[in-house]
Order: sequence, then C-alpha cells, then structure tokens
Amino acid sequence: MKRRSKEINVFSISALDLFASGMGAFILITIILIPYFPNEAPPAEVLARLTAERDQAQADLQECRNSEEECLQKSQALEAQVADLAEQLDALKNAPKLTFPPLDLVIALDSTGSMQKEVAGIKREIGQLAELLIGLSPDVAIGIIDFKDRCDSSPITAFPLQKIISSNLSSISRFTNRITAGSDACNKDLPEAFDQALSKAVSMPWHRVSKVKVIVLISDNPAYPEFENKVIASARSFASKGAGFHVSTVFVNHGADNTEDHTEQFLKSVAEAGQGEFVGSSGGSFTATILLAIAGI
Repeated sequence: MKRRSKEINVFSISALDLFASGMGAFILITIILIPYFPNEAPPAEVLARLTAERDQAQADLQECRNSEEECLQKSQALEAQVADLAEQLDALKNAPKLTFPPLDLVIALDSTGSMQKEVAGIKREIGQLAELLIGLSPDVAIGIIDFKDRCDSSPITAFPLQKIISSNLSSISRFTNRITAGSDACNKDLPEAFDQALSKAVSMPWHRVSKVKVIVLISDNPAYPEFENKVIASARSFASKGAGFHVSTVFVNHGADNTEDHTEQFLKSVAEAGQGEFVGSSGGSFTATILLAIAGI
C-alpha cells in the first residue's frame, strides 16, 4: 500500500487563513455599526403629517377642478347674456324713437292709507317723470290731484296744470312731497272721492296748444256706488271734446278681497268711456305706470 503523504500544502492553509481573517473583520465591523442602523417604524406624527398633506393636496386638486368647471359654466352664461344684451341694444337702436306731441297730463292719485307705495312712488319719481316727458315732447304741462275719502276735511288737493320745464321742476316736487298716505278716522268704507277727483281734473286749465290731454286716475278702490255712473259719464263727456282728450285708469291690485274684482271692472269701464288706457299695477315703478297709461294714446 502506498503511504499517504503527510506534507502540508502551504498555499491552501494561507488561503483559508485569509478567508477566515476577512470574515472575522466583516463580522467585527457589522457588530460595531449595528447601533447606528435604527430598526424601528416611522414615528406616528410623521405618518399623520404626510397623510394630512396628501389629503389636503387631493382636496385642493378637486377644488381646482370644481372651480374650473364652475368658471366655465359662468363664462358660458355670461357669453349668452352679452349676446342677448347686444341683441336688445341693436333692437333699441333700430326701433323708432318714442315721442309725444304737445301734452297736458293730469295725474289724480288716491292717497288713502292703503296707497302708501304709490304715494312714495310719486314723491320719488315725479321729477324723473317730468324730465323724461320734457325730452319726449316739445311742450309738456302737468297737474296733480291728491284725493282721499269724501268725509275727509280736505278730500281734494290740487297742483294746477302748468307747463313744466327743467327750471320749475322744484314746484311740482314740493307739492308731491306734501302728499301723505292716510285718511281721517271717518273713512270706514272702501269707496273714495273718485267723482270729486275727476270733476277737479276736468276743470283744469287745459292748454289750447296741447294736442293730447290726458287724465290718469290711480286707485285701489272704486267711486261711491251712487256716483259710479256719474264718473263714467264724466269720462265719456271729457273724451267727446276732441280726438286728443282721454281718461286713463290705473288699478292698484293689493289682492285683499273680492271687492278687487268690482274695482277692476269699474276702472276698466271708466277707461273705456274715456277712450284711454286701463293699466293694472302691483306697486311697481310709478314712471313706468304713467307711461303705460299714456303711451297707447
């Protein structure tokens, strides 16, 4: 049998030593550095902060998207509005200009307690109405009649029909500012001194130069029953004086009770007899109401 060699290979032992030394050094370094490598979960406050920031970012993004959509809708609506207004302006530019011939206008206003809005309207807008009529007519005269109930101490107060120019508008404004909405304690019924108001209007100093002479009666109640036919006859008589004579009526509808139907029918009859206009009103612009009462004449 061949004897096994007992020689030790120097190269093999040296390689093993080198490997063992390197492994030992690595293990030693790892042990030394372990305390410097934390092995724990992220703090709760960090997670909460990041979560809140993410949620806020998502909310801001959604709000931005919503705002963009809302802005687009508003933009489209404004574009439609601009187009509509442009169309209206073109129509007005091409429409015939509204004008009146020389005009006498008498406004008879019921100023009892239920007519507070209308009294406030004439005070606020009489100057505006007068200025407008001055611009629409070469010659304008205006008279005002303030009427209440027949039992009042002063059922009728009048501002005489007179030519209106810009320099004397203050006189008519002073008169209307003294009108008060109310009535004496004697006013226990609905009818008003309609007959006296129309009689006063008819007797105004109408100007010969005026081509159109209009009385506009404004009330929410009729005349006294025994005077209704007289009022209608007076309106018909005034209209018969010539082509330019008219009596118009404005029905102020408060929607209070069934007597409104009778008042409306009565005022329509007066306007028909007076060859004027009947206008229904719910307390809107005083100027617009008067223009409606005279525009079709």
